[in-house]
Amino acid sequence: MRWLALGLWVGVGLTLARWVTMEPWAPVHLPIDLACALLWTGGAAWLARGAPAPRLAWASMALPLVWIWASALGDAPLSLRGKGAAGLAAGIGLLLLARRRDPPAAWCPAALAILLAAGLAGADATRAAWLVLPAALVLVARAPAASDRPRWGLAASLASVLLVVLLSVPVPGARGRFDPAVATPPKPGPAVVLIVLDTLRRQQLSFHGYPRETSPALARLAPQALVFEAATATSSWTLPSHASIFTGLSPRQHGAHGYRGKAPLGNAWPLADRFETLAERVHDAGFATGAVVANHFYLGPRYGLDQGFDTYWAPSPRAGLQLPGLDALTATFRPHALGRVRWPYYRAEQITDRALAWIDARGAAGFLLFVNYMDVHAPNRGSPDPRVPPADEQSPQEASFDLDRVPEGVPIPPAVHRHLVNAYDRELLDLDRELGRLLDTVRRGSLGERTTVIVTSDHGEYFGEHSLIDHSRDLHEEVLGVPLLVAGPGIPPGRRHEPVSLSSLHPTVLARMGLPADAPTLLDGAETGPVSAEWHASEHALHLDPRYGGRFDRDVWVHRRGSYKLFRDDRGGRQVFDLEEDPNEQRDLSEARSELRAELEAELDAWLASRPAAPAAGTPADPQLSREEREQLEALGYAE
Repeated sequence: MRWLALGLWVGVGLTLARWVTMEPWAPVHLPIDLACALLWTGGAAWLARGAPAPRLAWASMALPLVWIWASALGDAPLSLRGKGAAGLAAGIGLLLLARRRDPPAAWCPAALAILLAAGLAGADATRAAWLVLPAALVLVARAPAASDRPRWGLAASLASVLLVVLLSVPVPGARGRFDPAVATPPKPGPAVVLIVLDTLRRQQLSFHGYPRETSPALARLAPQALVFEAATATSSWTLPSHASIFTGLSPRQHGAHGYRGKAPLGNAWPLADRFETLAERVHDAGFATGAVVANHFYLGPRYGLDQGFDTYWAPSPRAGLQLPGLDALTATFRPHALGRVRWPYYRAEQITDRALAWIDARGAAGFLLFVNYMDVHAPNRGSPDPRVPPADEQSPQEASFDLDRVPEGVPIPPAVHRHLVNAYDRELLDLDRELGRLLDTVRRGSLGERTTVIVTSDHGEYFGEHSLIDHSRDLHEEVLGVPLLVAGPGIPPGRRHEPVSLSSLHPTVLARMGLPADAPTLLDGAETGPVSAEWHASEHALHLDPRYGGRFDRDVWVHRRGSYKLFRDDRGGRQVFDLEEDPNEQRDLSEARSELRAELEAELDAWLASRPAAPAAGTPADPQLSREEREQLEALGYAE
């Protein structure tokens, strides 16, 4: 029974160590941790009862713990390794002391302490101080054995449980923790919830004519909202598009866009402090400002988009204590459950939970809440759904097709294309369900009577069109065409068909908050001005790969007038398409309609002249990343 108790302690200790170091957390590892711990202690018990080599029995118990500790420290920052080594030395000393004691009294809390300290050593710097835990537990281990004084054994066990409880209390400022509390009570007033669904292309939505029912919650909102049929993003990727929403400026004006660089990722300028953002205007007017963000890299503080927000929650998930052997077993037996807590960004349900908590804490205060969901961004592994049945589809890995290096003119295999579309649609259904939960709360009761809801996207996605995959490349309609719905008190529902730019959200939100707008809003009933977009190479070096033959080593501008769309790049390329007759942009009219091309180019020249390029922000955003962060960004397609 003593060995069984020890095994239970070790197994539960492993899971508790993961609990205090992982975010989000779920006990998906518990069965594997517990089973392995029981096997370890069972083997040790067998050796101990045979008593031919008691040292071997103790080694069989100590080695797994040392392996666990080494796994936790393996990827820790260098600054933690010295502390970890000291903690390991203390732990070994504790083992030597405990060896002379009755295991249930001293060994169980000691093992638990070592496991917890191992997990904490591999966590973030805010918890590095907890490495004093093994040293503190040495005192517990020195207590008389249970066979001598049973009360000491009980006290040691209770002390270890108390330490677990204390260490589980959230640390102020720790990554992943979310505190929706109000620092200072803002003034009452209107509210705006700005929801950006990262990577959602308009063509994939059922209320925009897509044959599958992929967006029932948005379809319920559409008849009550003003729907813009031709909303256009200002760029084809996250950073410049969001910076335009927050400033009302084009990418060339605010400067937060890519530049030609050789780094594997992060070749982009941050949004400079000199620009006054939407959140800063709202905050300065006395209202609350908050953000709950899933895209923790390009929307993280390193790129300057947190300016003006009282609350800006954009952490990356923490993998916490990782034990390669046990993690591999968990991935084999519980892959779906493990994937939900080891995802490279926070999932829709976690974003919705935090957004609702923040809104609930505001009471009757006026506020601006920015909510960013990322679920339809790759990787896409949505829940099985009968509305998207498995068809004749094949993953890129199964087809041995490299999505990162698709040469121009090479078609995507049909089975791979079906896989990309189906995986995206399944994720969209999961996202829409959680979005519906947020919308149902925001539009209900007295909150709904004063709240404007805006739902849009920062860019779309390619599924092989134009020999392109993913996004952040070129400026075709698959990445520029985004949904845009605005609903709130006094807004008549309907549909608008003229092209509008997402940069017009800036004056629109200000007007809905009762603040002066310095440009026409989306609700004025007239066109908001020229609709143009830009793509600047490159935010990561993959775009400059010589195998592309310079295809992405260029800056691109598009200009939209009615159904006509002009492409122009800094290598002399020119194309004109009529989106009404040719929505897939297959027939270039630049030669046949040379006069039209000249008119559109003159308009683009005037647009560029009226929007001078901003000087560089001074210092590029620091792309230095931990191994855990790099793995997350590789999963997102942001790094090679």
